[in-house]
Amino acid sequence: ELVLPGLITDARVFRAHLLADPGRPPLNVRREGVDLVIELDEASMIDDIDTVVTLDLWTDPLVVTGPEIAIASGIFVEPFDLAIGVPDPAIEVRVTTDGADPTAESRKVEGAMRIDGSMTLRVQCFAAGLPVGAIEERTFTRVTPRKAVQPFSLRDGLNWQVFLGEFKTVNDFAEATPDAEGETALVDLSMQPRDENFGVRLTGFLDVPETGVWSFALDSDDGSTLRIHDELVIDNDGYHSALEKRGEIALEKGLHPIRIDFFEATGQDDLILKWARPGTDDVVTIPAEALKR
Repeated sequence: ELVLPGLITDARVFRAHLLADPGRPPLNVRREGVDLVIELDEASMIDDIDTVVTLDLWTDPLVVTGPEIAIASGIFVEPFDLAIGVPDPAIEVRVTTDGADPTAESRKVEGAMRIDGSMTLRVQCFAAGLPVGAIEERTFTRVTPRKAVQPFSLRDGLNWQVFLGEFKTVNDFAEATPDAEGETALVDLSMQPRDENFGVRLTGFLDVPETGVWSFALDSDDGSTLRIHDELVIDNDGYHSALEKRGEIALEKGLHPIRIDFFEATGQDDLILKWARPGTDDVVTIPAEALKR
């Protein structure tokens, strides 16, 4: 048998045959729920490995793989409408918020669903009361933004400390005495003391222009970590070539303490920090005016 899951086009218009021998009688086609099944017996097989079956349709195929949800799981501050798309108006979307699989009696969603609290959604499409396609799951957690701080005085840029040594992780110089100190205008490696075997710590404040969930992207070679308010937002530690990792945190408009730890073992080196404003995934380089010390 050849099973075509989620093909819900009217079965009366199907005709299946072998591509290599279209003159043979058509293959039997039947419906099992929302799946289409083409019967293949040994006598109909031309080759056990390389037999091609064609399916003729008299109308455009309608294949349902699952509901379309553009937003990934994550944290949020303010309630929002979650858009849920379907491939055809005849398809219904049912949703649960208690972890159970949706049924034909579960809550029906048309177009969008209001997300106003922490919840785990399980969403599935239904055709004529039967489940079709995969269940999509999203977990949303409502959080309170970290409150901004008010330092006594501010200057532009970040403070840096350099540590000399052979490190395998940023924790290796966590309690070490720095070999040099200074200031930098940007998140970069302009202060690196040599090509290999050193660590860098950048500290200061991030001036956030609006309240919301901010996404960050930390690209480094070798390892690095990003902490905001001592919360580990991105862990990109360990030996590796240039690698970007992302994280997010809810922040109130204003100043927030930031710390970036980085180490270089051997080979190439790289350190880039970017951010994305609330409501967008487009990360951009953090401007110098947003970095304070």
